[in-house]
Amino acid sequence: MPITLSPGDHVGARGYLERAFPDYVVPTRRSTIIRFQLAPGGAFLARVLWLQGFPDQAMQTAEISIADVRVINHPLLLCQALTIGVCPLALLTGDLAAAERSIDMLLDHSARHALASWHAFGRGFQGALAIRRGDVSAGLRLLRATFDAAPAWWP
Repeated sequence: MPITLSPGDHVGARGYLERAFPDYVVPTRRSTIIRFQLAPGGAFLARVLWLQGFPDQAMQTAEISIADVRVINHPLLLCQALTIGVCPLALLTGDLAAAERSIDMLLDHSARHALASWHAFGRGFQGALAIRRGDVSAGLRLLRATFDAAPAWWP
């Protein structure tokens, strides 16, 4: 049965995510990981929790998704979970220390595995972090450089 949600239906999205990943077990077979190329639902659920006004639950859920992905040591999934979950949520909640740690992890991991698109997200988060810390000119420079270096297909 296909999932049908209206735009902005955070309650419905949360329900689907909680039902889809109640006892999520990280796959151990690379073929399963490669086929779905999707981080555990925790990163997505964390975003929904944020939108519903539960920042503490959102951060906890996002951090759990990072721990789950680190178990399997899959480069793309870790970058995805960081980009969707912890990095933006740490910035949004004002936990700048957590934001810096997660951004550094994203930049390090994406550089180590030559994942340029994910690295670009990390540079953009660096710019946002600089702005949150009050260094607007450095933050804007980083953001401009990120957008200037982005491939043509990048949104």
